[in-house]
Amino acid sequence: MPKGTVGKLKRPVYGLNDAPRRWWNRIDASLRKYGMVPTRADRCTHVLYESLPKPRSRAKGEANTALSFQASGRTTWKQPEGKLRDWTEEVLKFQQQLVDQDSLLEYLLDPISGSPSRNMQTLGTVCLHVDDLFFTGDKKFMTQVIERLRKDYEVGSEDKNDIVFTGQVVKKQQSGCIVVNQDKAIKDLVEVVVPRGAQDNQVCDPAMHTEYRSVLGGMNWLQSRTQFTACYRFSRAASASAGPTIGDVKALNKAVRMMQVKPVSLIFWPLKGNLRLIGYPDASYRNNTDKSSQRGQCIFLAEPRQGNQSHTYGSIIDYESSKIKRTTMSTTVAELYAFMKCYGTSQFLRGLWCDISGQTAEIHMRTDANNLVTTASTTHLPEPVSYTHLTLPTKA
Repeated sequence: MPKGTVGKLKRPVYGLNDAPRRWWNRIDASLRKYGMVPTRADRCTHVLYESLPKPRSRAKGEANTALSFQASGRTTWKQPEGKLRDWTEEVLKFQQQLVDQDSLLEYLLDPISGSPSRNMQTLGTVCLHVDDLFFTGDKKFMTQVIERLRKDYEVGSEDKNDIVFTGQVVKKQQSGCIVVNQDKAIKDLVEVVVPRGAQDNQVCDPAMHTEYRSVLGGMNWLQSRTQFTACYRFSRAASASAGPTIGDVKALNKAVRMMQVKPVSLIFWPLKGNLRLIGYPDASYRNNTDKSSQRGQCIFLAEPRQGNQSHTYGSIIDYESSKIKRTTMSTTVAELYAFMKCYGTSQFLRGLWCDISGQTAEIHMRTDANNLVTTASTTHLPEPVSYTHLTLPTKA
């Protein structure tokens, strides 16, 4: 092109800021066109639903309790005994207001309300990470979504039951369980070189500080996906990332060696039944070197209890260890923060699981904080014995 010529791009070029967004709009529109619905909690997870068969109609003469609206504007409540009870329009209007308020609060606070999986069954799901797609489903899903996806897009490579997805090796075993590991990424971790004779309280120079943050970033990718045993060590190293010392570098190198010597693989079992979420929160009061408190949690997706069965199968699906940044005055308060965070995360996962599977999972919480349980069971609101009305004199 001649010097000084200005060109206008017809398509976003790889590497420009708008390229990821334009690509996202395109692939998302395609998945929606195939009939898939994105989940509310994770916009990169799409689900293909199919309506459940309608339930059978009630037999003639079977007891049926229903609220029926009549043309006269009045409402009758039909009881099995055949007795009728009338309400006036004012009472009905008041009840409708209460129903609207309760429904609104339930919609805002309960992750099950408003789920697109209501009265639906799941045929397949697609997890999207830029241009990498991870999918599973039945034959109808493969025909309706995957075959059309192959026709509309050029597929670079496709693997089954032994794949690499976002740096994670995912393998399906003959037993039916799915094993996920990051062994290759663990081997790529390199320790920060510490100069001889350096004191632990010595602050890192800019070059070592940059290397520290680089290793910390690689460790973050690992501990947030599969290496849950390194959560606490990573959290402490991340807290010192603003101005690490030689002692912090040695602690980070120790965590790297631990991950290399004992790498962890996550196992996801083929669970059956209406699954439940089990949360394990925990906290420590001022246990860190900077006298701050730490909280952690593990959440499992597990099979329901069956009679006197001593154990059930379950798979860990979420874990975290983080410094408590709020004011913490006691162990009870630290345990309470951990419990609240674990329960809130479980509610988030409950809504996501409902959108994916159509199941309404129960949340079971486990805690070893006896002081927290005792406080929750004994604390009650004070009941006023009497009221005193005071009238203060005023000046004109």
